[in-house]
Amino acid sequence: MPFKFLPQPLSLALYCLRRRRGLYIRDLAELLKVPVSLIERYEGEDEPPFEVLLDWGLRMGYSADRIEWLAFGLTVALGEDPVLDSLVGLSSLALQKIRESAGRYCRALFTLTVGALTQITRSFNIDRAREEAAARWQELQNNPREHRKTLVEYHPRFQTWAVSERLADESEKAASDRADRALELAQLALRAAELAPGDEATRAGSLGYARALLANARRVGNRLDLAESDFALALAHWEKASPEIKKILADWRMKDLEGSLRRDQRRFPESLERLKEARAMAPAEEVPRILVKRAVTLEQMWQPEEAVKVLREAEALCGSKQDAELRLKIYFNLAANLGHIEDFAEMTRYVPIVLELAIAG
Repeated sequence: MPFKFLPQPLSLALYCLRRRRGLYIRDLAELLKVPVSLIERYEGEDEPPFEVLLDWGLRMGYSADRIEWLAFGLTVALGEDPVLDSLVGLSSLALQKIRESAGRYCRALFTLTVGALTQITRSFNIDRAREEAAARWQELQNNPREHRKTLVEYHPRFQTWAVSERLADESEKAASDRADRALELAQLALRAAELAPGDEATRAGSLGYARALLANARRVGNRLDLAESDFALALAHWEKASPEIKKILADWRMKDLEGSLRRDQRRFPESLERLKEARAMAPAEEVPRILVKRAVTLEQMWQPEEAVKVLREAEALCGSKQDAELRLKIYFNLAANLGHIEDFAEMTRYVPIVLELAIAG
C-alpha cells in the first residue's frame, strides 16, 4: 500500500533535528509553545518554510550553519531534478555526473576552507594573546618587585598561558647575567601557568615549559640538583601536553634547554644528542643559536677543532641579519677555540670584531 504522502526535505530536516535532541513531538511543542498538530503537520504532509525551520532549530540549540547545511544537503539529495531542455542535449546520466562532480568539489572546498579559516583564527588568537601578555609584562615591570607576585597570584589577567610564556622567555634572557632575576621570573611564570584556566593537555604544556625555564634558572645559579628535579617534572608535564600547545610553545625548546643542562652536568654525549634533536626540530633562524651551544659543549669536551667547524657553520648561517648578541657569541667562541688550537693568526682576525660588538652592546 503506497504512503499517503512523502515527506519533503525540510520536513525531514525538522524530524532529524528533533530526534537528535532526543525530543518527542510533545516535548518540542512545549519547548516552542506551539500546538502538537503544527509540528506533526510540518513533519508530515506540509513542508515548513525555511525561516520556521531555522527559528525552531536555533531554539533547540543548533547553530544556524548546522541547520543550513542539513537543509541544503537534504534538498540537494532528495529534491527534484530540474526539467531538461531537449535542445540542450543533456541526458539524465550526464546531469547526474555533473551533480556528483559538483558535490565532491564543494565538499572538498568546504573542508579546505574550514581548515584554512581555522588556522587563520588560531594564529590570530595566539598573536592577540601574546600582545596582551606583552602589555601585562610591561605592567609587571612598572611595579616594584615585591608586588609582582601579588599581581600574578590574585589578578586573572596575569593567569594565562601567554603571560606564563612571556615570563619564562624573559627569565631566559635574564639568565646570562642575573641568575637571581632569572629565578624570580621563572617562578612567576610557573605560578601563572599553575593558575591559568584551560583543559589539562594545554595546561600541561604551559606547566612543562615554565618548569623547564625554572630548571634553566637553577642551572645558571649553579643549583644543578634542583635543576635536575625541576627538569624531570617539566618533561613529565610535557609528555601530557597536547600537540597544539607543544607547537605554540616550540617543542624544540625543550630539547635545547635539556642540552644546556646536560652540558653543565658534564653529561656531554646526552647534551650533543639533545642539541642535535633541537636543531632538527627548530626553525632555520634558530639554528645558529643551537650551534653555538653545541660548540660550547665540544669545547668543554676539549674538542676545539670540532667546535671551530660548528662555529664556522653558525657564522655562515647567521650572516649579517642576526642580532649583534648572537654574532658576539659566535665570534667570541671562535676566537677562544682558535686560540686552543694555536691558530693565532686567524684568532687575531676576530678579536677586533669581538671588541667592537662588546662595546656596542
